[in-house]
This record gives sequence, structure tokens and C-alpha cells, in this order.
Amino acid sequence: PEAILGFDKKRNKFYRKSLLESTSMVMSPVDILNPQLKRFPKFSNAKRIQCELKQGDILFMPAFWWHEVQSYPDTKENRNLAVNFWYEPFFTKEFPCIDCRLYFNTHYNHLLYNPPNI
Repeated sequence: PEAILGFDKKRNKFYRKSLLESTSMVMSPVDILNPQLKRFPKFSNAKRIQCELKQGDILFMPAFWWHEVQSYPDTKENRNLAVNFWYEPFFTKEFPCIDCRLYFNTHYNHLLYNPPNI
């Protein structure tokens, strides 16, 4: 797991106790709620984009975008469901190579060589 959760019985809510060090190249080691700016000084220049999704909404996150998700239950039904769907990007590159060019993902060769009949 990447985070340790706690549960506040009085408020009947989960909360993040701490963020674990990540061994994955796609997970940021920065805890955005308590950033260590001496260790990650460029984080102070990060620009926040915030959105709120309502029932039936979907949010597309491009490949390689680091992001933080905080989910809260519906106030009336006291339920919440968040689903991640990982897909193969149409164009891809070596990660974390900033200077590498995008290339066509061969996962989609069937679309080039056997296009569907529409």
C-alpha cells in the first residue's frame, strides 16, 4: 500500500495518517498535505488544479500525470465509490525520460492492420 489510513470513529470518516515512501516510478514521494520542501523544493512552484466530480461524472487523467485524489462520501447516502481504469496510451514513451519522443504504442497495431468495419 502507498498510504496508511486511520478511521475517526467520532466523525465516522477515514483519513490518511501518512504517505509511505514509494518504490514505483509513477507515484510521487511528495505528501501534498505535508510537503517536505527542503527535500522537494520545486514542489513550492507546483500549480494546483482542483475539481469536484458529481454523480455520473468522469475525469480523464493523461498518462504520466501525477495527481492526488481525495474522495468523500455522499452527504445523504453516506457512500462513495471511485474506480480507476488503466489503459494503454495510444502514444507512449519511455518513462521517466523527459527528452524521449512519443512513439506509437504497438498495443494498437490491430487498429492499423485490421480496422473495424464501421
